[in-house]
Amino acid sequence: MRTVVRLCTQLAFGSALLSMQLVVNAQAIDGFKHDFTTKSWDTTDKTCVICHTPHNTTVDWPLWNYSITKSVYTLYVIREEDSERNRPEGTSKLCLSCHDGTVAVDAFGGTGGSARKGVLNEEEKKNLSSLRPEHPISILYTSEVAATNGSLLKNPTTTIVYVGDEKAPVTVDAAMLSPAHKVECATCHDVHKTGITDENNYALLTLKMADDQLCLACHLK
Repeated sequence: MRTVVRLCTQLAFGSALLSMQLVVNAQAIDGFKHDFTTKSWDTTDKTCVICHTPHNTTVDWPLWNYSITKSVYTLYVIREEDSERNRPEGTSKLCLSCHDGTVAVDAFGGTGGSARKGVLNEEEKKNLSSLRPEHPISILYTSEVAATNGSLLKNPTTTIVYVGDEKAPVTVDAAMLSPAHKVECATCHDVHKTGITDENNYALLTLKMADDQLCLACHLK
């Protein structure tokens, strides 16, 4: 009996923490780029539900509610062997589901959606198929990778950055890379705007562009 009570208490506490985090994230994006409650196609009047759902998710993590893009992209590649290995994955695939212009903007909650495609990427492009002009994503960035590109990249496990408005130093690997130690869209962009609180940070950057802080977190100048 005590075990059951303890388990219920732990679950309740965990749910409370998750709810608090969702509230913080929702407050951070209220009135900003990822707040769609003012859009004509958003009939939910809820900040989080376009992207996330607590039940019946199509993707296990992070409780994803939006249709996933099926696009195959032309990639920025330096070596031919990277052309398949660096296909967009993880959170970057989630970002592209909105920003490549192939999925209807109201395609969430298990519906196909009918609103015009492409309105969530900045230039309102439809059917974006080439990522060649963009910074590569879903690429491995480890100490070993940095060592083989010694004149170009810093060591991500020792380089210290100050992400957002926080003053506590963290490594690039801990703060900006995925759990698989890869560069993703979220390396440079903070989708929940929980880092830099500057109202002019419309690109939702994780680091400020002043003095090239963002670029120089990884790149040697």
